[in-house]
Amino acid sequence: MRRRRRRPKGRASSFATRLGSSWRAALSLGIGIGSTLIVGVLAALTVARPLAPPAEPVPLPPQGGYWELPTGSRIAYLRLPAVGPAQATPIIRLHGGPGGYAVTNQRAVAFFGHLAQDGYDVYLYDQIGSGLSARLDDPREYTLTRSVANLEAIRQAIGADQLILLGESWGATLAANYMAAYPDHVGRVIFSSPAPSNPAAWGSYQATYGRGSRRRSSRRSRS
Repeated sequence: MRRRRRRPKGRASSFATRLGSSWRAALSLGIGIGSTLIVGVLAALTVARPLAPPAEPVPLPPQGGYWELPTGSRIAYLRLPAVGPAQATPIIRLHGGPGGYAVTNQRAVAFFGHLAQDGYDVYLYDQIGSGLSARLDDPREYTLTRSVANLEAIRQAIGADQLILLGESWGATLAANYMAAYPDHVGRVIFSSPAPSNPAAWGSYQATYGRGSRRRSSRRSRS
């Protein structure tokens, strides 16, 4: 009677373990590839499909409104009134971009609302061409000069002799240029993460960061 040879249990279990590991690895790879393909298709459809305009205009939040400025700009704004007696000089926050927004930015509203608690009238507004403010028919009219003129018209509209400006990134550029044009109307200014204040420096600034972005993208693609 022939006896069957029994394989050592250690080898069998080791083989089963390797087989199981290979199966799990193959399954994980398949799921990963499938997920990547699905995400890629969805991304392509999202990019290829043009963005439809909203069915209804985005409503202004409470205490919001529009300034019809003599510069021809229609500007959406939000006023956060001072709690208690108001300080003589209001605060105007200048958002970044160009192309950022402020009026419907709930985080910004909550953050700058603390300044209203300290007794300051605070104004947030969407610069021309951004947020809820009007768009211009001619893109060449989006200039720093126009943005400075809009800010001066806003000062006159709210009846303030001086302003406290809080400029972030591009908003710091706007604040610096407004202060250079109307130094007597700036009480204080805060620059947060400022971009170049000189318009002539924007070209080299964008070129430098643009090349850096392309180099990083090229290195990622090669890896």
